[in-house]
Amino acid sequence: ITSGVTADAATASEALAKNSEAMQKVIAELKSAGIDPKDIQTASFRVEPRYTRPIEGQAPKIDGYSVTNEVQMLVRDLGKLGDILDRLVTAGANQTAGLNFEVSKAETLLDEARQQAVANALRRAKLYAAAAGAEVGEVLTIVEGGGEPPRPMVMARAMKAEAVPIERGTETLEANVTITWALK
Repeated sequence: ITSGVTADAATASEALAKNSEAMQKVIAELKSAGIDPKDIQTASFRVEPRYTRPIEGQAPKIDGYSVTNEVQMLVRDLGKLGDILDRLVTAGANQTAGLNFEVSKAETLLDEARQQAVANALRRAKLYAAAAGAEVGEVLTIVEGGGEPPRPMVMARAMKAEAVPIERGTETLEANVTITWALK
């Protein structure tokens, strides 16, 4: 989750002070919700002037400042995700820039998919070779054409979230191989 606080004030230092106070509460709440400090990292920090709407013929003027501080956090227990989102807002977070799902141990799972892809390619090669009156010989080339990143699929089940409903869905990993065998 990427979330944080935007605070506005007449001066940059006032906006920074308001933002820092609010972010300290947000970060403390994340830690009290069980998020490991190593899973909380600053994602962005900005100080920007706010401008008045220009009147025709006049240049816009700075009428204050806005400070935004966002953290990215890793929520390992998806059952707590709805509660954590609720706690973020309750603690003062007023910005959410994203919610992403990732597959843990994706490389290990991709390796299993690669093994299945090779086995499937060999099964098909034997089928084609037999239909042509030949046998599969030695491997000449192997090219991986898949290994795509996980992509969201149809939402499978809802999480039990007391506050914010979040659908965890399903992630799919796939591997594609092209193998050339010599024929005997």
